[in-house]
Amino acid sequence: KAYRALEVAVGFGMGSFAQVPWITFLGPGQKTSNGIYPVYLFYRDLDLLLLAYGISETNLPSQIWRKTEEAVTVSELFSEKYGTSPKRYGSSLVFAAYSPPDSINAEQLTDDLNKLISEYEIQLASEPQMPLSLPEDTELLPRPLVVPYSLEEAMEGVFLDKKVFTSIL
Repeated sequence: KAYRALEVAVGFGMGSFAQVPWITFLGPGQKTSNGIYPVYLFYRDLDLLLLAYGISETNLPSQIWRKTEEAVTVSELFSEKYGTSPKRYGSSLVFAAYSPPDSINAEQLTDDLNKLISEYEIQLASEPQMPLSLPEDTELLPRPLVVPYSLEEAMEGVFLDKKVFTSIL
């Protein structure tokens, strides 16, 4: 699937459901396991949906997000708001946060996503790939195996209506 000419990748877990399901929007040369990308992250245990400036955990991306000085990392948000650490994706940067189902508005989700994708497209078009350096204590995770499952299985426990979810895909 594609959205605004970006490849859409979905991760709900391998064999069992992921602790943090995600939906990425990948530009040319970017991969979920090695790149930067807009991403929705759903932290089920907190009923928290984030739209983030995604940064791969598996491999060091060759680019870094620009113009994110005001954004906090997922780890910073969790520490400040919840007094804990996220299970995954702590180095990604928060673009928007939602508390499902109360603050979920499909129009707002799409609007925010389109704003982030516009930033992403400008960056990919104008920036040569540069090596990224992360703090020494950053741990890169091994790339998980992807096990296919049905849309119905993936939708189990997700706060979005099936029509809304498939329209995002």
